[in-house]
Amino acid sequence: MKHTKVLILSALIVISLLCGCNYTNDNYYHDTKDYSEMILTRYYSGRQRITKDIINIEKPEVFMAALEGNCESSIDSVCKIDADYPRSNRMSSIKGIIGNPVLLSGCDKLKDSELTLYYKESELFDIPESNIIVLYYDNKADSFQKSENISLDTDKNKVTIKTVKNGHYMLADMYEYGISMGYDVNKYSYKKYEDKKLTSWEKDSVTGDILSIADKRWAAENAPDFHVKNASQLASVVYYANGLVNESLSKGGNITISIEADLDLRKLQWVPMGTSDGKFIVVSINGNGHTIKGLKIDYGSADTGLIGYATGVEISNLTVKNALVRGYGCTGMLCGECHGPMYFKNVSVSGRVDGSDNNTGSFIGSGSDGVYENCNTDVYVNGEKSEYFCYYDSNNAKYADETIFTLTKEENGDIRRTETAEEYKSLTWVIMDSKGNYVLRRNAVNETVLSADLIRSLTKDSYSVHLRSFINGSYVVVSNTIECFQ
Repeated sequence: MKHTKVLILSALIVISLLCGCNYTNDNYYHDTKDYSEMILTRYYSGRQRITKDIINIEKPEVFMAALEGNCESSIDSVCKIDADYPRSNRMSSIKGIIGNPVLLSGCDKLKDSELTLYYKESELFDIPESNIIVLYYDNKADSFQKSENISLDTDKNKVTIKTVKNGHYMLADMYEYGISMGYDVNKYSYKKYEDKKLTSWEKDSVTGDILSIADKRWAAENAPDFHVKNASQLASVVYYANGLVNESLSKGGNITISIEADLDLRKLQWVPMGTSDGKFIVVSINGNGHTIKGLKIDYGSADTGLIGYATGVEISNLTVKNALVRGYGCTGMLCGECHGPMYFKNVSVSGRVDGSDNNTGSFIGSGSDGVYENCNTDVYVNGEKSEYFCYYDSNNAKYADETIFTLTKEENGDIRRTETAEEYKSLTWVIMDSKGNYVLRRNAVNETVLSADLIRSLTKDSYSVHLRSFINGSYVVVSNTIECFQ
C-alpha cells in the first residue's frame, strides 16, 4: 500500500511538470549564480508557485518573476504575472527604476504570498547590489511606495517581497530614486558610468582611438559650443557629433569649436567628425592661431577628413601640420564632403592626403564654391604636390582653357548657348549674383536659351551666367561667363 501511494504521488508530480504549470528556461540563467531552486514541483493544493520569463531588450536587468503562496485552487487559474509597464504620469518623474516592472493580479486569493524578482548582476553595471530596493505602484492612487518587507540575496541575484498585493512591483536604485524624491541619499552614492548605453556609432562603426580618450560626460554637458584645450576634448566632440547627434540625444546639429591650445595627435588613430548616414551637421572651428599636429586618419571609407560629412563648414585661424589622411572616396584634410557653404580664413595645412577616387583634395574632397581667404596648402594629394584647395578647383583648372560651349547675350536679354555633338547629361545653367550667391541652377540639357524674363524674375541685382557639367567626378565650368550689370 505504501508503495502504491508513492507511485501515485510520483505520477502526479510528473503529470504536473509535463503540463507545464511551472517552467524554467535555462537560456535566461546563463550569467546568474545558482538557480537549482527553480526546479520546482507543483501541487494541486497548498503552497504553489508560478513563474514568468521577462524579455525586454531595452531594460534587461530583471529577467524572471516568481509568485508563490498557499492557494486552495490551482494558482495559475487565479493568479497572473504580466510584464506590463505602468502607464502613469508619475513614471516620468521617478528615476532609478531597474528592469521591467511586473503586474500582479489575483494575489487576494493567496495566503502567505511572496514575489521573487530575479536580476542579472552583469546588467546592473555600476549600481551596487546593496542599493536595490522594491517599489510598489498603486494604480488607483497613481503613487509609489517603497516596500519594506523584502529580502535581498546577492548570492543568487534575487529579491523576495513578502505579503504582496495586486499592482505593479519593480526594482529600483535607492540612490537615483532618492534623488528624484528629495531624500538624503549620500550613503547610497557611487561613482557612475553615465554612458553605459552604447550609441549606434559605437556599436557599428570604426571609432579608432576616440572612445579610449573621449570624456562622454564633458561632451554632453558642453555641447554644442565646445572650448577645446586638449586631445581628449577634441575626441569628445567627435563622439558627440557621431554618437549623440545621431541618437537624437543632442542639442542640435550645429557644432561650434574654439581651439584654445596647440593639440598633438601623433600617437592617436583619429576618425572623421560627422557621417553621411547620420544626422547632418554644420561645423564652425576657430583655431585662435593654434596648431593641430600629427593628425592621422586611415579610415578605409568615404567622407574622410578632420570633418567627415557636413552641410556647412567654416574654419578660421588654424594650422594643421604634418597630417596623414587616407580614405576611400571624398577625402580631404579638413573635410571629406560638404554639401553647403564652405568658408576658410587664415588656414594652413601640410602633409599628405590619399583617396581612391577623383574627389580628393588638400582642404576639401568633395565640395564646390568654397571661399578661401589668406589660406595656404603644402599637401601631396595622391602622391602629387597640389596647389588647389579642393578637387573641384583642380578639375576646373584642367578645363580652364577649353570652352566646350559658347554663351552669347541677345538684344532682348536672353542667354543662348551653342550646341555640341557630344551629349552632356548633367549640363546645368548657373546664375550667380554679384555677391557670389546662387540665384539659379537649372538643367540645360534640352534648353539652349535661358529666358531674360526668367532671369529678371529671379534677381534685380547684377548677375553672371555660365554652364557647368559633371566631368571626372565633379562639376566644372564648361563655357564662358556672361556678366550682366544692372
